[in-house]
Amino acid sequence: MRRLDLKKIFRLYLPSLVFAIVFATYAIASNMSIINLLASIIVLLLIVNLFFQNILLSRILGVIFLLGSLYMVLALLDDVIDGEATIGYLFGLLMILCSIALSVLLIVGYNKNKSGNKVFRSRISILLIVFVLAIFIPVSIPIIQNKVYPGMYVLGGTFFLLMFILSGIRYIISGSKMLLKIWFIPGWSIDIADIRSVKRSYNLLSSPAGSFKRLSINFRGKVKFPYMLISPICEKEFIKELKVVNPNILIHIPDKKGIWRIQDWDI
Repeated sequence: MRRLDLKKIFRLYLPSLVFAIVFATYAIASNMSIINLLASIIVLLLIVNLFFQNILLSRILGVIFLLGSLYMVLALLDDVIDGEATIGYLFGLLMILCSIALSVLLIVGYNKNKSGNKVFRSRISILLIVFVLAIFIPVSIPIIQNKVYPGMYVLGGTFFLLMFILSGIRYIISGSKMLLKIWFIPGWSIDIADIRSVKRSYNLLSSPAGSFKRLSINFRGKVKFPYMLISPICEKEFIKELKVVNPNILIHIPDKKGIWRIQDWDI
């Protein structure tokens, strides 16, 4: 009996179907021909992608929807600041947050991975997102109050770029190598045989990791860096793949759990 593929359901089917229904409703209800056309094209692309499951198309659509969601956030903040918001705006805010979540799922994407390489995306810390929002929201309020539209676009674009980079971090195990890619841009490449140990770390040093909950990869011999910080999803599977190549790797990862451990919250 085949196992239910939850990754495919949540990263492909669910967001694609929800957005297809929303845009199909727009296409039917709108009286403007250009909106009908654009909404119909998006619905067609979503349906096509359900069959072809193309990771690039999923991410392009996810980026479009995320930008649209961020624009709606700015529009909602504008109404709140002008005192035009009503209690019904809470429902609108909930819908926007759902749209952002579904957009991120599409950007993360579902990859059939026919190459045989083991690909692990980076986790993204909820605390990191909250920290970024805590900086962006106070800065955006005076910009919105004064209707400085170029500033809105720069601020929204910067936030989107940061989230786009974080969602594109990939750690790839290919043969005897571990590789880093950020979307299509290749990063470092290391020999798994050079890894001495893997330990838990909450070191906030700048690194290709989207979560505060990290793994410290420590090396032996003469290497450029003594250690490297990463935050792959499915840590146990990731470490298992490393040990297939190098069974001598020492593992020290305490299994501490609890909802109060906010530093471990991530997606």
